[in-house]
Amino acid sequence: MMLKPVYAKASLDPAVTGRHEADLYDLFAENIYDEGDDVAWQEHTVNFSANDPGAPHAPLVIPFDPRFADFDPRRTQSHVARAFYEQTFRPFLNGLDVLRNDLFGLQSEYV
Repeated sequence: MMLKPVYAKASLDPAVTGRHEADLYDLFAENIYDEGDDVAWQEHTVNFSANDPGAPHAPLVIPFDPRFADFDPRRTQSHVARAFYEQTFRPFLNGLDVLRNDLFGLQSEYV
């Protein structure tokens, strides 16, 4: 499945994050995932549990980081330095890497 949500400016509050993830599951369950337990279609159904971290509805997360409120790499070149973005964006970039590798059958440089 070539659909992956991104939770940008993600809350650091686990309750807020949990609500967001539950809403994403509901959205996918209502519009994308298959319903029912019809055995004849079982091998072709698309369905995942709400808590499956590898499911399509599980978002790639970019946590809120106030350092990026004034992000302007044209004026502040240190903003494009790996040390600046790595802590906040590395998990997201790793997630993109995994998706790309799954699509093209490659190995990851970071994961």
